[in-house]
Amino acid sequence: GSGKSTSIASIINEINLHEAKHIITVEDPVEFVFKSEKFGRPIMMSWIVDYLSDYVDDKYWNGYYTLPNELGLEVINGMYVLTKKPVEELKSLREDQVVNIKETQITPITINPLSSVNLASADIDLQIDVGTAKEITLTVNKNTTDYYEIKYDVFTQLVSIKYHSSGYSCPWGDFNASGAMKAPALLKDGILSLRVVIDTLHVETYACGMQLFESWFWQKGNAFMSLSIDEGSATIKSLEIYKMGGIY
Repeated sequence: GSGKSTSIASIINEINLHEAKHIITVEDPVEFVFKSEKFGRPIMMSWIVDYLSDYVDDKYWNGYYTLPNELGLEVINGMYVLTKKPVEELKSLREDQVVNIKETQITPITINPLSSVNLASADIDLQIDVGTAKEITLTVNKNTTDYYEIKYDVFTQLVSIKYHSSGYSCPWGDFNASGAMKAPALLKDGILSLRVVIDTLHVETYACGMQLFESWFWQKGNAFMSLSIDEGSATIKSLEIYKMGGIY
């Protein structure tokens, strides 16, 4: 979870693109596919081990792959940053567009702009100018006790993820209480880019061109969503949400 595989794969990809060398990797399972600059892109898929076989009803599998992600190297704010984004082909699974908001200012008293969203699977693409806001929060609720919260701290430029589910003890950390996973996400020209893909039993979160968190197992059923800030004001440059066809 600290980026070791992604870092190694990005270095190998740079060598593969620019030098005439033979490269041999030994992987189990195979997570990366490297192709030449002429033919394609480096694609990564990770295997998600099932820790929750007793938690999800009627589940007969014991693991699955994450979304396919394209690896890259970009310059953001003068620094080289490893990027990991969903492949462009994922957009072909988009069906109805249910939200399309442009150039809209929000404050702490703004009515939730996502109050009408109710989807089992979704592709969320948010570009927001943080303005004078200190925290920006996107929450996905399955019901009143089961939710997935994505919070961005503007000062520290950290994204935190908290998953809460009634009666569920997370095997790799206590996220029902005060704990939360955290990762850096650098703003680009004051813009926070957030991409969240929700499928029937998992969520994948990307911020500022980087995959931050992979595949939480998720309760079945439709999800309600909310977007809010704590103080000041921010401007939604673009917010698009699509109903998704089945990913798996």
